[in-house]
Amino acid sequence: MKKLKLILLLSLFGVVAFAQAPHYCDSVQADFTSTAPECTGNSVTFVNSGYSHFNCTYEWDFGASSSPASHIGEFPPGVTYTLGGVKEVTITVTDVVTGCVSYKTHGIMIYENPTVSFNSTSLTPCEYETVDFTNTGSTGAGWTYTWDFGEGAIPSVSSAENPSGVYWTTSGSKTVTLNITNGNCTESTNLVINVNEAPVVDFTTNTPSCTGYDVDFTNLGSSAGHTFSWDFGTDATPLTSTSENPSGVVYSSSGSKHVSLTITNSITSCSTVYTDDILIRETPTVSISSSGDDCLGSSYDFTNTVSTGAGLSYSWDFGEGANPQISAAENPTGVEYTTSGVKNISLTISSVYCSNSTVDNVEVYATPVSDFSSTAPVCTGLNVDFVNTGSTGGHTYAWDFGADATPSTSTDENPVDIAYSAPCTKTVTLITTDILTGCTDQISQNITINTTPTVSFTYSGDDCVDAEIDFTNTGSTGGDWTYEWDFGEGATPGSSTAENPIGISYYTSGTKDVLLTISNGSCSNSSSQTITIYDTPESDFANTSPQCINLGVDFTNTCTSTDVTFAWDFGADATPATSTDENPMGVIYTTAGNKVVELVTTNTITGCSDMSTTTINIQETPVASFTHTDSLCLSATYSFTNTGSTGTNLYYTWDFGEDAIPPTANAENTTGVYYTTSGWKYVSFTIGNSNCSNTIIDSVYVYDTPDADFASTAPECSGLPVNFTNTGDDVNVTYEWDFGANASPATSTDEDPQNVVYDMHGTKEVQLVITHGITSCTDTVTHTITINETPTASFSSTAPVCGDEGVDFSNTGSSGSNWTYSWDFGENSQPSSSSAENPTTVTYTQGGSKSITLNITNGVCSNSHTESIEVFEFPEINAGNDTTICADASLLLGSPEEVGFTYLWFPSSTLDFDTVAQPLASPEAQISNYILVVTDAAGCMSQDTIIVTMLPSAIANAGPDYDICSGDSIQIGTGLLEGQMYFWSPVEGVGDTLAPNPYVTPAQTTVYTLNTYYPGCDTLTDQVFVNVHQMPDVHATSFVDQDTIEIAEGEQIELIVTGAIQYEWSPAESLSN
Repeated sequence: MKKLKLILLLSLFGVVAFAQAPHYCDSVQADFTSTAPECTGNSVTFVNSGYSHFNCTYEWDFGASSSPASHIGEFPPGVTYTLGGVKEVTITVTDVVTGCVSYKTHGIMIYENPTVSFNSTSLTPCEYETVDFTNTGSTGAGWTYTWDFGEGAIPSVSSAENPSGVYWTTSGSKTVTLNITNGNCTESTNLVINVNEAPVVDFTTNTPSCTGYDVDFTNLGSSAGHTFSWDFGTDATPLTSTSENPSGVVYSSSGSKHVSLTITNSITSCSTVYTDDILIRETPTVSISSSGDDCLGSSYDFTNTVSTGAGLSYSWDFGEGANPQISAAENPTGVEYTTSGVKNISLTISSVYCSNSTVDNVEVYATPVSDFSSTAPVCTGLNVDFVNTGSTGGHTYAWDFGADATPSTSTDENPVDIAYSAPCTKTVTLITTDILTGCTDQISQNITINTTPTVSFTYSGDDCVDAEIDFTNTGSTGGDWTYEWDFGEGATPGSSTAENPIGISYYTSGTKDVLLTISNGSCSNSSSQTITIYDTPESDFANTSPQCINLGVDFTNTCTSTDVTFAWDFGADATPATSTDENPMGVIYTTAGNKVVELVTTNTITGCSDMSTTTINIQETPVASFTHTDSLCLSATYSFTNTGSTGTNLYYTWDFGEDAIPPTANAENTTGVYYTTSGWKYVSFTIGNSNCSNTIIDSVYVYDTPDADFASTAPECSGLPVNFTNTGDDVNVTYEWDFGANASPATSTDEDPQNVVYDMHGTKEVQLVITHGITSCTDTVTHTITINETPTASFSSTAPVCGDEGVDFSNTGSSGSNWTYSWDFGENSQPSSSSAENPTTVTYTQGGSKSITLNITNGVCSNSHTESIEVFEFPEINAGNDTTICADASLLLGSPEEVGFTYLWFPSSTLDFDTVAQPLASPEAQISNYILVVTDAAGCMSQDTIIVTMLPSAIANAGPDYDICSGDSIQIGTGLLEGQMYFWSPVEGVGDTLAPNPYVTPAQTTVYTLNTYYPGCDTLTDQVFVNVHQMPDVHATSFVDQDTIEIAEGEQIELIVTGAIQYEWSPAESLSN
């Protein structure tokens, strides 16, 4: 027989009472941290942070809507939540050895993560076409929406949930972005809208126009790839058009016409409409009448017979040959024509804007042309013939020949042999008449009858060749006459237009025919006479000049004329002064210069004569003398100066004697002559011209010169002394030294000068002049010495500097590839030395005055320079220790003020002052990082930082009220907020009075008070009501009333329980209910 043990599990008010409770002890302590708060859908990481060991097991419960919902193991995977809210996460740690169990529950915040999606009423709108957007994602209170519609959108952004009426002013791809947030979680999405370009619409017309006129329209907008729809408005023919540029549209009524053009893109179907009003004005009506046909030259009158009144203007065109051609009168009169024929008369009547025209005609009969020619002008005594050159055939002619005519009139077409008895202007008139129309024409012309002149003249008589002859007119004279003279062969001038020409000469002899013609432009007459021109003998001669003073000059006549006499004049200072010989000889001149000689030859028969002159030259006999510099030294130069005759016609010849350089010369005055040997030198000087010369000899003495030379201690460096030693003559001599540029002293008269210093380097030319004490002869020697450059040592630096800031040094002295540099940076320097020309970033481990030395050398000369720089210490500052403060609290930062320090704090937005040593900070963020920058009097700056952590406001949440059974435990409170302190009261029945969510086992109904605070901050309280129900007194038995009943296998027994209202048996197997 088997024994069955019955264990009764009773439930009251739905609370299950287990037979065994967990066992709590101190071998484990459960706790954890997490990356919460987080958004739904994002992974939260949980980390065990309690006390446990390797014999422990871990059970996690991640709360509602979590995935996964739970985990067994110390290290759970990332957990995501599908719903937002506070999630109670519990870790249970069990020591498998001791059976000790620890629980820890924290509340974490999961914020709702929005879903973002939207749609639009169009994905391919046209420019300026409105589009509406509808949010299809998260909606409702608590969400905010931020839309960005992309470039060219109107509006460009929106905060509405479902914005409408959005359009774009530019075409292209537009990215529309929607951002949804609840202040904690944010999501966004994009949608691309392709905006098609809207056609550009504009047009122009030739309006304002008038009724009945063609109106043309020109599209100024989009063209290729588009269609066009025109509506021309009322009374238009045609009313519409699909042409791009319609023309010839006619309006039958006046007024404002409403014209619209719609342009549609053939591909995108985007269209744009443009409407404009055009003005059509009324056109006037036109009709005319005239005074009828008439002859050419008659006047015509014209009358407007229809539209009349104010506001109209009239424009007449009377046709070809009209005078006036046009008129603006309404009814013009007195119009004449210059040509015959049918004339088209047009009248245009215009209002301010519109006009209309009509054409009529009149006939203008041709007027006969009256014109003639004649053989006039003629001179008195000659007849005149007249020829009709106007209209012929069918016409009559009436002539009037004017005064003094015989006959005086005629009806012939071409009258001839009309004679005039007196000269003058005669008026001749011809009237021509058309036999059919009676139209006439008349012309009058003036003809001239001129007077014929009389011609005669006289002259001053026959004469010699080249003599001047005068001519005098003795015929017609006066302002109306012109004169033309022809003086015949060989005349100068050959002709003349003067009435009485004078001074006419002939260059050839013989008889000459002279002709005079007198004219008034119409009539002329001529007369001629013969005159005789005699030959003139020739005069010319030769002579033996040039010649010197007092030497004879001979003259020879070179002409061959016969029957002549000679008259000579020999000029100034001649002996004899004159002569009548044909060839005078031996004429003497007592003075030099140019002499003018004259010969006159005269013909003994005609008396004609000729004269010739020649200038001859009589030359001086030159005087030879000269001066020269006194006796000089060997190699010194001599100057020789002419003191005798001088002039451009003279030549000079010098011979300077033995060993002269140059030996000879031809200049008038010669310089720079020197001798290569000493002693007496004989100099010869000759002055001459082409005919005359003179010579003189003089002497000079040449002295010996001393020898100059020296040595020195050069080369040397600039600034160091140089010594000089004379190595030339040293007896009866003096010394003059010139040491060249930049020397001190610059000169000396010592024989061996010492300690000459040069302050500049370079090549120096040193000159020594030695002078003989008796002859004063000198010798000069110049030697070049080298003064090497002593470098200039100087430098600058970026000092003073602060602390470990690097100092840069710059050489300001000698610079170049031939110099080397050696720096000593003084104590505490890193590096301590350098060979760079301009070393940089030299740092110092301690502050103070530092002695810096720079040495510069080129291997020959060197120089050093030392100066001090200052290195300042950084100011010591203290922004304060990092600290934590309560929510909304303030604190004093920094340390007491130091004299000479300036302070700058930032960020300054939560400070009362940002330039004091200890500002009052009132941070707003959970963690605030305040930076202090301090500058001392030397400009050195130090920086320090203080981090202020502001605790959040304490949250007291004791949790919901509970109903439990007596003896049961319940967990109250909520999850742990990091850093917040907890204390529960009363302490009776509380498992951990300092936990945020302790288990409590009250013996009776209890109100628990939760006190929460951050250390040093205010305390908040909350309460939870735990209602304790007493356990039922349950008694389970059977009809045998025993706790343990033994029955046979397969036997049944009834079990009986009392004392409760709801029962649950276990195990359920083998029970009926």
